Amino acid sequence: MNQLELRDITLQQGGKTIVSDVNLSLEAGEIGCLLGPSGCGKTTLLKCIAGFLPQQSGEVVIRNQVIRRGHRFPPEKRQVGMVFQDLALFPHLSVADNIGFGLKSLSKLKRTYRIEQLLRLVGMSKYKDAFPHELSGGEQQRIALIRAMAPAPALLLMDEPFSSQDTDRRERLSMEVRDVLKKEGMTALLVTHDQTEAFAISDKMGLLAQGVLHQWGLSYDLYHEPHSPFVANFIGKGVLLRGRVVNERTLQTPLGYVSGEFSRQYSAGFNVRLLVRPDDIIHDDEAAKTAKVVKKTFQGATFLYTLALLGGDQVLCLASSHHDHEVGEEIGVRLEMDHLVVFDAGG
Repeated sequence: MNQLELRDITLQQGGKTIVSDVNLSLEAGEIGCLLGPSGCGKTTLLKCIAGFLPQQSGEVVIRNQVIRRGHRFPPEKRQVGMVFQDLALFPHLSVADNIGFGLKSLSKLKRTYRIEQLLRLVGMSKYKDAFPHELSGGEQQRIALIRAMAPAPALLLMDEPFSSQDTDRRERLSMEVRDVLKKEGMTALLVTHDQTEAFAISDKMGLLAQGVLHQWGLSYDLYHEPHSPFVANFIGKGVLLRGRVVNERTLQTPLGYVSGEFSRQYSAGFNVRLLVRPDDIIHDDEAAKTAKVVKKTFQGATFLYTLALLGGDQVLCLASSHHDHEVGEEIGVRLEMDHLVVFDAGG
């Protein structure tokens, strides 16, 4: 059963369309992520779901409650929790009182039990009596999360919650938050501009750009089965190589003849573009085919090489950092692809 569903949601501000005809759904216990650049409408869409902004058309459905345009359904009645960018912890309240702020309808015994249960969940029981200023940024993040989770909302919304953290901590917090949400069986929707964060935390993902949701589905599918060149270029790293269809399973490309199952069907002779990811190009010193290193980026365990093929086309290759080659050097490569993501040559 869907815990959240958006049906043809359009949002406008100042006569300008910010979000247009967005459709997505999350089942109970799923974590979703809206990925996109600043100003694309992610936060506006989140505010609509929470009830802070009205939609101009379409329906928001939260746990079978349908909210249409003009339907007065205020935020406090939507069973939605929200974690903001600034965390918004009350500085004058202890950790326990911050968590218990939304639990005033419970008896003192039940409220205390819920607070202690959530503190144990994030391994912070000893901080019960501490104040927000006594916590690290990561600890404040966990408290803000479980405070929003405390009333057991039907849906948890998170607006760039890790944006104030450095890259390493953001990735670590993403995985920690995912674990906490899964243990609670919480349905959640996050917005972010950070792809690493999005992949670390989400079950489903959508790419939002200029108010249009270009694809919504499993995070794996957005990377491996993008619906358009736009999604392919935005998600992950890769290049689109020109190709020509030889038969229903073979392309002729600057990499040579490439065979596999096509993502779309094309007739022989059709000009296409083939998506090639860095992990599709395997560095192999024994390979007959070679390419020239034109750029290298050290990533710790790996190098990301930019390689020039005969004819001038370039591809990316991930290789173990034990294989340290110089710019200008020819290295052996082989292709490892069985699912070929192809698009029309014209777009």
